[in-house]
Amino acid sequence: MRHKSVSHLVHWSLDPSEPVVPVRQCEIRRLDSGDLQGVRRVERACFRDPWGRAWLEGLLADCRIGTLVAVLDGKVAGYVVYHFRRRHLELLSLAVHPRARLRGIGTGLVAAVLRTLDGERTAVVAYVWERAAVATRFFASCGFVASGTAGQPGRGFYRFVFRRGWPLPGEPC
Repeated sequence: MRHKSVSHLVHWSLDPSEPVVPVRQCEIRRLDSGDLQGVRRVERACFRDPWGRAWLEGLLADCRIGTLVAVLDGKVAGYVVYHFRRRHLELLSLAVHPRARLRGIGTGLVAAVLRTLDGERTAVVAYVWERAAVATRFFASCGFVASGTAGQPGRGFYRFVFRRGWPLPGEPC
């Protein structure tokens, strides 16, 4: 499946010494092998136990997996990985570099995934740790609705669902 490039206005830099500059364009496109190092940098900045290089390389070869990156000034600012299930898409991983957060990059990545819904797949599902309050609020702000839990209390997940036909993030209701 082809993904269109989507531009979003963001202000972001990986270099903390770089001065604040006017808003720039962020491109959202399919992951390619040249992006792997940038995705690994985002992984290491976001997670205590980041995915390894072999897993990331395997994403490129698996036709059941969709991958998008948000690129700003030639640098990967965030990414999303999703699995094509029979009737829905399942978000496997979503990360935005800490210095790029709260700029619309995560919302743009999610919106790009939501635009891939077709007649066969009518929903996107995301599982979020119960203790991940920021992620829970993020998915709710993108229009996802909590539809249940999985796992043990206190160590489980919330299941969030977004259905085709609902307003996309940033669109009026």
